Amino acid sequence: MFFDARQVENDTHFEVNICIVGGGAAGITLARELVNSGLTTILLEAGGTGFDESTQEVYRGIVKSDILDSNYLQRSRARYFGGTTNLWGGHSVVINPNIFRSRAGLPGGEWPITEAELRPYYKRAADSLGVKKAVKNSFNSKVSAKLMPMERYPVGKNERRFGTYYYDEINRSNTKVLLNASVTAINPNRSGKQIDNLTVQTLTGNKFFVRARIFVLAAGGIENAKLLLLPTKISESGTGNHYDLVGRRFTDHLFGRGKLMETNPPWKTDGETFSVLTPQLQDEFMLPEMGVIRRFNDLEKVTGNSIMSAMAGMSDGSTGVRISQLSYYIEVLPIAENRVMLGNQKDPFGNPRTELRFHATKQIRNLYTASVELFARITGQEGIGRVQLIERKFGVGNHHMNTTPMSNDPSRGVVDSNSKVHGVSNLFVAGSSVFPSSGCGNPTFPLISLTYRLADHLKVSFKVGEFT
Repeated sequence: MFFDARQVENDTHFEVNICIVGGGAAGITLARELVNSGLTTILLEAGGTGFDESTQEVYRGIVKSDILDSNYLQRSRARYFGGTTNLWGGHSVVINPNIFRSRAGLPGGEWPITEAELRPYYKRAADSLGVKKAVKNSFNSKVSAKLMPMERYPVGKNERRFGTYYYDEINRSNTKVLLNASVTAINPNRSGKQIDNLTVQTLTGNKFFVRARIFVLAAGGIENAKLLLLPTKISESGTGNHYDLVGRRFTDHLFGRGKLMETNPPWKTDGETFSVLTPQLQDEFMLPEMGVIRRFNDLEKVTGNSIMSAMAGMSDGSTGVRISQLSYYIEVLPIAENRVMLGNQKDPFGNPRTELRFHATKQIRNLYTASVELFARITGQEGIGRVQLIERKFGVGNHHMNTTPMSNDPSRGVVDSNSKVHGVSNLFVAGSSVFPSSGCGNPTFPLISLTYRLADHLKVSFKVGEFT
């Protein structure tokens, strides 16, 4: 059931079993999964059911970056029901098994769970996205020793906007959704080891409180960190920030573009493929994961005056030479200097606006170049074709990750393997902010899978009386 928080009287106190903060992919998935659990649930959504300029403006902040534009904090997110699924293109990719482990030359990104522990939730994630089955392109045995196909669950042109697709289902449920409800403070008890309540405000001046047995932050990879960084009566450094890890290691995917003059491709002529360097090659050259999307449409004519276009034009039909488009997606190392912080400016609620620092360091740029060069070398050695890098300027995926990473060691992560904030018994985090490392694929599918895993954990925990 949906309600407008602007109609809630000041100083109202809500009491529920579970309070979910954020109505994006994670928040909606968790709310849907809890409908028949017998638990009372409230979902706080900072926006309404559609775009509103004054609401979106709350996301405005300070961006210090050599690759992100100054409007990134507003442009790459949507502050209304459905969250960033209102903006996404439907790309659903798993995190490859090797990303979960400790990798050569890439310290600090290992997961406290394995891919095998997450895989049982893929079917439910695929169902929620309306995907019937996974797609995995095949390679011949010679090429597969160096290139590995990505497992994808393509949503296609009819990508699901969670806010509109699941609106009626949520409205019919017993979940109480409060729209235009911004969380402005996390209030712990005197010990600081448990959250007592949340302060919630509206842009029209209403202020009320939500008390729950369990709180789940599902507000996105940037906002989750910001909420935890807000000072409390117990700690100036925020909540769960004992080791100054909250907000650090922010990552987004970087991408570049290129062309491939194909002579003997190992895939079908038409369509799109998504492949990565094998784990063995990544380890040998100590590289992060780089995915290569190759697109070819036989109906498209080769245009332009590049050398590759000219060569393709001169070749006779018997050679089968054609030009395909390449997009390189690279995993960015989670480094402490790239971070979400509290800035000096104030938002409409009097809280600090977000400050985001994200730089493509020399190391990141060198790893990107080395990965592209290795892919180009493979295509040449295996007779696939010749690669031309046509764009050296980085693009970004608008994927916000790694700011509250998962680890069973509190000195290395903000949440544990069950997504519970270290040192706080009843506070959990959902979404891509809990990724310790990301791989090169889009984060939506794995974050939904993780949310189903969290939902099962919470239901079992309540059943055995852990949160009485």
